[in-house]
Amino acid sequence: MIARLACQMLFTIITFILVHLSHPAFGRDSYAYDIVLGNRWGVTMAVLIAFIVSGFINIKLIIRWKFPTQEKYFW
Repeated sequence: MIARLACQMLFTIITFILVHLSHPAFGRDSYAYDIVLGNRWGVTMAVLIAFIVSGFINIKLIIRWKFPTQEKYFW
């Protein structure tokens, strides 16, 4: 999980650099890259927040269901 987040952060940094590099004169549609890849920081932060929140929810659910099932379904 941590490796996936690290790869996503690396991809975000690379796309940020590529979007903000100068483009050739014949590149008429360079604004399209900014539309598609420009919002990566928001997506990366949303994934990071979702990762943290889902971890806490998972812990709470396991603790809550551990006692009623008397640990039958847990390894």
